[in-house]
Amino acid sequence: MNSVYRFSRFALILLGFLAIATACKNDSSSASSNNADKPLGHLLDRYLKAYPDELTAISQDPKDSLIRTAMEAYNAGKYEEAIALFPNSARSLEQAGYIQLYQGISQIMANKNYDAFTTFQRIQASMGKPFEISNWYLVMNYVGFNNVYEARQKLEKIVAEGKYPTEEAKALLKDLPKQQ
Repeated sequence: MNSVYRFSRFALILLGFLAIATACKNDSSSASSNNADKPLGHLLDRYLKAYPDELTAISQDPKDSLIRTAMEAYNAGKYEEAIALFPNSARSLEQAGYIQLYQGISQIMANKNYDAFTTFQRIQASMGKPFEISNWYLVMNYVGFNNVYEARQKLEKIVAEGKYPTEEAKALLKDLPKQQ
């Protein structure tokens, strides 16, 4: 019985170490390392990329220093930091759209897909270009959630309307499974 007790204790300790090692491995903030656990993660690895910075150019007012700081973190790939820095206010509807766009992209790049989905849903058509761009990132959310149907719906609309990024949308449509 004493050897059974020692073996059981050893097994529990070993399981504890394995659980900690697995948690540390899965705690990475990079989107691609977390995509391996998703059925369509290989598509995210191929298609999910940060959008180039267009917000800094329209945020030159001295009052926009927080936006510029957030975009510095975004441009450096420090998405968690950027998320915390984006302000909740803007000087114009267009700027508000871009703030939400880059915040949502930061969230998806930091593998905070549910937060990103909510952020992208707040971007309205009246915000112009950020709305068009956000549709592509909503597709990335759907792919991450393994929702092929919704991803296809959005992709078909992007392609039909010639919106951003038409060629990548066509390629992703071909790469998505037919039924899910």
